[in-house]
Amino acid sequence: MEALLTQAFRFQSTNTLDKVYGLLGMVRPGCDVEPIVPDYNKSLKEVYAEATWYAIQEELSLDLLNNITPRRDEPHKNISTANDPWPSWVPRYDLNIDKSDRAANSTGTNASNDFEAIVSLDPELPFVLQAHGVSLGRIETMRKASPDVLRTNIYEDHGPMYRHFSYLWDPLFVESKNTTWSPSLIKNIASSLVCGRYNRDKDNPYRDAESDPATVQDFAAFVLEVNEACPMTSECPELRSLLETYVLKDGDASSYAAAVSYFTEKFAPLELSNARFGMGYQSCREGDEVCILFGARQPFVVRKVGEHYKLLGTVYVAGVMKGEYVQELEDSGRLEAEDRVYEIA
Repeated sequence: MEALLTQAFRFQSTNTLDKVYGLLGMVRPGCDVEPIVPDYNKSLKEVYAEATWYAIQEELSLDLLNNITPRRDEPHKNISTANDPWPSWVPRYDLNIDKSDRAANSTGTNASNDFEAIVSLDPELPFVLQAHGVSLGRIETMRKASPDVLRTNIYEDHGPMYRHFSYLWDPLFVESKNTTWSPSLIKNIASSLVCGRYNRDKDNPYRDAESDPATVQDFAAFVLEVNEACPMTSECPELRSLLETYVLKDGDASSYAAAVSYFTEKFAPLELSNARFGMGYQSCREGDEVCILFGARQPFVVRKVGEHYKLLGTVYVAGVMKGEYVQELEDSGRLEAEDRVYEIA
């Protein structure tokens, strides 16, 4: 059912309920989950929530939730009220989705390290999903691009982009995180600013930024050019020494600047409270929480609203996308202690 619903965004139907009911004949038999029975008297919310819950139980996966994006949240205003809100964990299968709207790319990711979803529905509040996961911390700083950055043709004028990223040179940027510049830190920042996807040749498919040496080389060239264009009052010799080492390996500042410009149109660099770096939606706020839900290949941003959480969509966080953090918790015996339940409404 999960695979069918993922394709449903592309299908056309006269009745939006048939985005679900029209798929039932293709659902594989033998699943222990109670089957969906078509009922055209139900609301769109009821039908889509029932289908999403069916798919989650069938696969013990939360990958369908990757289809939740802020751009898809806007139409809820037409069907959602304060007394009858649309559940933030239920995708709108009746709307088209562009994969480029996602902050994190699911290809090759495995943030929950193959753990199956541990989920339930609140028996008293059937539209509240209770999902187990672990926290990655709260968003401490968002660095949203100013209008002059978004309006600029990066191939003609690097100035606004360089001014926007001049904080990368500031020693206080790292000192405030109680850490120091290191190759691993540079790799994490370099990967996060391009949402983990990079290729010098924009005509070829993206590669995994964390494993592609060109990402760090081009980032180093980019930051050094930023400093030349927008020098800080303070000097950071430790950083310069590291970056110049990478630039000796043929760094391409223009390619990295172009990649950052592309992703900054939709997403904003963010820093988490525990010195992690990532890229999230412009609609995220400082104080929002980033978590890994078991059964999901990508981390999510959630916001506490009253007694429950609202799911805002996926987020890219360097150094956790392949299950590294969950594996670290498991190896150290801390996974059970860090496990918590997110009640998502």
